[in-house]
Amino acid sequence: MIAVTKEGALFAASSGLRGYKAIVDIIAMMKFSVKCLSLAISTILFLGCAGSYQTIKPQQLGYGRSSAVVGKEGIVIAWRYNVLKEAGNNKYARKERRMGVSLVAVNINNKSADTLCFPRDIMVFSEEDTLEVLTLTAAYFALCQDVYERRRGIGMADPSIIMIRDDINRSTQSRANTIFINELFDNYLFQKCIEPGGALKGLICLTVKSGAKLRFVYSKT
Repeated sequence: MIAVTKEGALFAASSGLRGYKAIVDIIAMMKFSVKCLSLAISTILFLGCAGSYQTIKPQQLGYGRSSAVVGKEGIVIAWRYNVLKEAGNNKYARKERRMGVSLVAVNINNKSADTLCFPRDIMVFSEEDTLEVLTLTAAYFALCQDVYERRRGIGMADPSIIMIRDDINRSTQSRANTIFINELFDNYLFQKCIEPGGALKGLICLTVKSGAKLRFVYSKT
């Protein structure tokens, strides 16, 4: 039988306490590391995230700010700038400014005796410059989200975290662009016609910066 001395018992207890403290310290360090990793992931995802898309719904907008009567034909056109920003689509609005184009909501009332097709029968000017009304396809590619931003050098970010962020961005961006193109399909007025006495609300994309004064000229011969 092994005799247990008082000194031995104290040494064993002390060793056990030191071992327990070491385990507690290791657990605390692991928790801290997990928190740091979570913060790093959250920061990377936040800084590099793709934006969502909120529909503009041009049929529900007010058009009292800017309007014009086109010639003597009884055509009234009202328009509204900054519809992307107002809907909360900030990434799309930033690209709008960067590309030098504007997605504009318009309300066309055809009080004339003829069928009106836009933009074939209506020319758009800013000052003396003739503006191009982009086709639906051109408008989409001018404004859609098309870049996965990779912000390197954030702490000691693991490349796998960046890959995760880019996969999330790609998925989010794809969903946003799908909603955007669907809204254009439903509301874009390029090559749309309005019967006499009819009205149409929708979207057009012009080669002009937001806020420029617009002038519409009836060009049907």
